[in-house]
Amino acid sequence: MRLDKTLPYDSVHGVEGAAFQQAGRLFNQGGQLVVNGVAVVNEDDLLEELMEEAVQREIDEREAAGEDVPLEQRDWESLKALVEVYGGECTTKEAAVEFLRRAQR
Repeated sequence: MRLDKTLPYDSVHGVEGAAFQQAGRLFNQGGQLVVNGVAVVNEDDLLEELMEEAVQREIDEREAAGEDVPLEQRDWESLKALVEVYGGECTTKEAAVEFLRRAQR
């Protein structure tokens, strides 16, 4: 998505990486979409990143509510921390899940 200069847009000041705003979206000087201060080069990558963030937010909310979250759905950092609690070391998420399953038996 790029800035469409044929439609109304405004200049933006004080927003990292952004120079213009149009229809609630931010754009840099080159007209590229800006999300979280970074120009989006590939919109498919942006969609994937937003989906991952949404899934992680849901997991965090479930954990905060005291719900049990399956190991496969946990993020790498929390799995690594759990593995270290049990005195182990793992280099991949899959290995961490396997290690924790064995440790919890």
